Parts: sequence; structure tokens; C-alpha cells
Amino acid sequence: TSQEKPSTDLLLLLFKGFHSDIRKGTNQVTKLQLFEYESVSFSCQGLNVSAGWRVRNIKNRTSCLMSTVTCTNNYTLVSDSGEYWCEAAGGERSNTVNITVTGTLIVLPVVPVMEGESVSLRCRTRKNVSDLTANFYKDGLLIGNSSTGNITIESVSRSDDGLYKCNIPGAGESPQSQLMVTGKCKESLSNIPKLQITEVRIGVQTTYSFNEELKQTTLDWNNMI
Repeated sequence: TSQEKPSTDLLLLLFKGFHSDIRKGTNQVTKLQLFEYESVSFSCQGLNVSAGWRVRNIKNRTSCLMSTVTCTNNYTLVSDSGEYWCEAAGGERSNTVNITVTGTLIVLPVVPVMEGESVSLRCRTRKNVSDLTANFYKDGLLIGNSSTGNITIESVSRSDDGLYKCNIPGAGESPQSQLMVTGKCKESLSNIPKLQITEVRIGVQTTYSFNEELKQTTLDWNNMI
């Protein structure tokens, strides 16, 4: 059987105190990294809650079947990595988000950033290591290191588009995440879908949300990592 075409956008940001206007209205698979044993919650807009809905993953098992507005996985494991989507009782589904559960992670924006903006890359681990110096790589090539685990790319350009990862000696290497850089033209916000994931929460202090008109996103990390 052919896979049903996704009907909506899911846009996620992984940034501490980041605020940005969304300028993209096109379908895209986005990526989210989180540590093992953290919780992750999904909220979807445009669903008939009383009829029930569920969050499913690519392994074809149901994560949770709900008659309320939020679905939560309280205890994630590495084996929970994969693609997730919301699915209405009638079979209509959102597009997917690729979740990677790991011990070391790199924090990037996973919606496109505009040329000329500054982008912060952050490498985090929960392992107890004495030296937190992180090495950062783009498309497999070392681009820098930092004793704080943070580096900033000033005034990004299309040449900065690519796959990024980091490692902390003694703690391991993160999965790769894609940084997407777009031009400075404003994209149309027409054809807003009816079914959309409106919020993803990681743990108890991380919140991602965007308003129903897809005009602005807000994320507060609140020193979680």
C-alpha cells in the first residue's frame, strides 16, 4: 500500500529563548534530538478530539491513543528514535518529525534560517566528563571547537547549509542535524493546513509552539540543559 501524503507542516525549533518569524509554508520533514529518559509531548490542531487521535511512529506502532488534546511519552529510550506523526480517527495525518534519542546531542534550528542571520550551535551531554570541550563538524569536516560547548556562525550564507554534528571526548558523538539556509525573500503563508501539530514539549521546561496563522514561533528552554 502507498503511504498517504502528509497534509500539514510541523516546524520545530531547538533554541534557548529564540524568537523568529516563520517564513516557510511548505511541507518538510523536521528533526528533533533529545536525551534518553526525557519526556516528549505532542499537541495537534484541527482534530476532532472526541473522536480520538493518536501519535504514531514509522515502526508502525501506536505511541498513544488519545481523547484529549495532548499526547505524552514520559520515558523515552534510544529505541524510541524514529519518525512520528499525528493521525486523526479518519486516517488524515500530519507530516512527520524525526526524533533521535541520544546521549550526546547538537542543538540547531530545524526550520530554515535567513541569510545574514547569526546561528548558535550547542553541543550537550548528560555524561559526567571533566572536559566539556566540544568539536563541531560540517559535512564531516571539523569547523571549530569550544570549551563552553557553544559556537556561533555570524551572518550565515547558503554555503553554511549542510549537515552538522559535534562530539565531546569521553562523552560520544551526536547524530547529524541539517542546517537549512534560505534567501531573504518572504515566503507566502497561504494555504495554511487544517491539521497541524501546534506544540511539542521536551521534559517539563521546554515548550515549542506556533500560532494558528503560522506567523510567529516561540520557544523557551529555561536552562534545561
